[in-house]
Amino acid sequence: MVNLKLSSKNLISVSCVTGFVGDALLQFLSKFMGGPTGWGLIPYFKHHTILSAFLLAAFAGAIAQFFILQIHKLPTKSNDVYSYLLVTFIISGIVGLFMQYSGLYPILDETYYKHLGKINGFIHDGISGLIVQITLLVILYYYK
Repeated sequence: MVNLKLSSKNLISVSCVTGFVGDALLQFLSKFMGGPTGWGLIPYFKHHTILSAFLLAAFAGAIAQFFILQIHKLPTKSNDVYSYLLVTFIISGIVGLFMQYSGLYPILDETYYKHLGKINGFIHDGISGLIVQITLLVILYYYK
């Protein structure tokens, strides 16, 4: 695996992966393919430009990555991947809970989280974090 410390390069990489993979893909699915409508994403994306939604997702991804790397370094051995992904799931879910309770993301709370609820929101945010981290690890491993 890759040994990469907490750095601006790492946070920028996670922000880009979060924005492109997480947000841009969801925007495409919501606007052009019609689903998953039950998540409240279509109303959320109607309130944001593509860039503003991308930047909000990228910011949340960078914040989560900062805390993840405070607890667990990027895996250097395959044995470390599972514990890293567990930490990722938990921290990503916690960042999502903060987004719900802080009042800093009112449109997200009124659309996306309103439909999901607290527990499902935590799970979805945790899974989103896993998707971002797995994508990042594949990219870093591929380009090593």
